Amino acid sequence: MSWTVVLLVLLLGSVSALGGCSRTSGGSDVPDAADGSDPSAGDEDGGRTLAPSAAPLLGDDGEVLDARALADEVSRRLAVDPLTLLRDEPPERDLGDLAVRLGRAEGALRRSARGTPQATGPRTVGDSEFFWVHDIVGDRYFQIEATLREITDVAYFWVQNDQPFDAAGLARGAAAFTDPIYPTLRHVFGSEWSPGVDDDPRVHVLHHESIPGVAGFYSSADEYPAEVEPYSNQREMFYINLSTYAPGSQDYLQLLAHEYQHMIHWHRDRGEPVWVNEGLSELAPYLVGYGRQTGGALISRPDTQLTRWEDTGSGNSEHYAASFLFFAWLWGQHGEPVLGELLGASGNGEVGVEQALEALGTPRSFGALFDDWTIANLVNDPSLEDGRFGYTGVSVRRVTPRPLPAMGVDGSVQQFGGDYWDVTERVADAALALRFEGATTVPLLDPFPD
Repeated sequence: MSWTVVLLVLLLGSVSALGGCSRTSGGSDVPDAADGSDPSAGDEDGGRTLAPSAAPLLGDDGEVLDARALADEVSRRLAVDPLTLLRDEPPERDLGDLAVRLGRAEGALRRSARGTPQATGPRTVGDSEFFWVHDIVGDRYFQIEATLREITDVAYFWVQNDQPFDAAGLARGAAAFTDPIYPTLRHVFGSEWSPGVDDDPRVHVLHHESIPGVAGFYSSADEYPAEVEPYSNQREMFYINLSTYAPGSQDYLQLLAHEYQHMIHWHRDRGEPVWVNEGLSELAPYLVGYGRQTGGALISRPDTQLTRWEDTGSGNSEHYAASFLFFAWLWGQHGEPVLGELLGASGNGEVGVEQALEALGTPRSFGALFDDWTIANLVNDPSLEDGRFGYTGVSVRRVTPRPLPAMGVDGSVQQFGGDYWDVTERVADAALALRFEGATTVPLLDPFPD
């Protein structure tokens, strides 16, 4: 190459989920177009955050602590390095237990919805049922009636009544979901909950009327009985907006793969932060031959925090692109096994990535991986350094570094983000002198306003 680049990154892996520039959140997320710049779809539950459990604090022996013991335990835990505590995984929320404790359900709540009307008797094409649909942007639920149009060995395909649709395209989409999408993603990531809440091994795909800002979504609310989630459709299902992608089209097929990964992820690894879950869903279409994401939004704005997710979907184009590129690069380095190991790891986020590599016998720190990945985004040459500075399996353009001004720069860089500077013009007599001053830490929490 004819230029020299200085790459400035801030690596604070232990605090990346709570730092001043970092938060993870669930709710409505908006997947990007191929370059990450065209928000046109939504995932209610790629990383849906539900109300936290009010579980009591337990001691090391598992016993509930009384007031005195609680105070002693809090003091003991605060004496430990706080960064160590931040890497501990909180227990998963048990929504059934919460429903009982908060009075929504009584007694021992049944985990399965078997016996509900939609779960009795074999279904046939032409059957009609009512479904709850969530308008994520409008924050409301409404009910529709839909007719069963296609049945395969693995799925039911429903279409809202009175909505126009391409029957031949739907048949092609149903066939593609049945093979290759369903078996391939099950092989790579594992299985969704099956036979699931309705004791039916088939999953459901509901095609509905236009909802602004949403192309499709998966909601874990449907995995619970109505005693727990009043708007649950009590089956394993995801939703497709008929006005966004034509059934059977390439974009439609990638959306099926995207949402099916979310369904699998909820069952196998529901504690993951959003950036991991969404990154794997953006990668899933490539595993079945329908990839469209290119990561262009991150390449255009490389100072985007990999491990962050915005509260609203409209601000996440770069984050979708960053998460996709990181896991596409990791997949290129270690193959499909690393993806399955990631969902099976006990840790989440950065810790889960490290555990997945350790399980494969190739342990590396997340910080070291991030270093290599940021270089790959600049160089993208898999012939260098055993391939770790390039991509395989996806087409990714390189980051274009900015010329470093003669007077230098005064700015900031996100945690797990990067600034790229071309210093070619600063080289004289084959020598380069640089001076860098910068903070080596960030606050764990945003400071209180004055």
